Amino acid sequence: MLSDSQIVLLRRWLGISRTRLFTAVITPCFIGAAVAFNDGLFSSVHFIVLVLGVIFAEMTALFLADWVEYKGIDVSRGRIIPSPRLEGSPMLSPEVLPPKYTIHAAATVAMTGLIVLAYFVLERGWAIFTFLGVAAVISALYAAPLFRYAFFSTALLPPVVAFGTYFALSGMPGWQAGLSALPILFLSAAVIYTYRVLYEPR
Repeated sequence: MLSDSQIVLLRRWLGISRTRLFTAVITPCFIGAAVAFNDGLFSSVHFIVLVLGVIFAEMTALFLADWVEYKGIDVSRGRIIPSPRLEGSPMLSPEVLPPKYTIHAAATVAMTGLIVLAYFVLERGWAIFTFLGVAAVISALYAAPLFRYAFFSTALLPPVVAFGTYFALSGMPGWQAGLSALPILFLSAAVIYTYRVLYEPR
């Protein structure tokens, strides 16, 4: 049984260890790209642009989540309790970016991501919005959960990203890419459970 001080130390370590390399979304990109490469459909230019777009999208979601937490918005419990500081591991340290400005950072990054979106709409057509819509719903459930544990929806991102990567590189659907990312889905769910549920305050 862990003592209170050990739990606090563990939660801090889990917060600090939260990736700054966007592993959860970059890894599925590489999976989708690997499948496309194996099928002879890989494009280095499209891949580089896509990775940048995925990073911008992830940054937008994280900034929005930090702003919602700063505002104390808890949709699932119907209450607003402003927090004096951001728990866990914010996108940027409050000393670097005051929490009240995270909404501005989210808007700035989102605008940059829209440029990437426009590029792929021109390259692959309007079907690209299908992947964007699914990812947007998942991100919204993470940033402002409508029900308890809605943040587990982020575990669904790896297959979506891998499938979307294959489509962005080839212009064709590739179910094998999405299926190849299923192990990351289960791993992500386990990490989320450890970080957000197992050691959450009682």
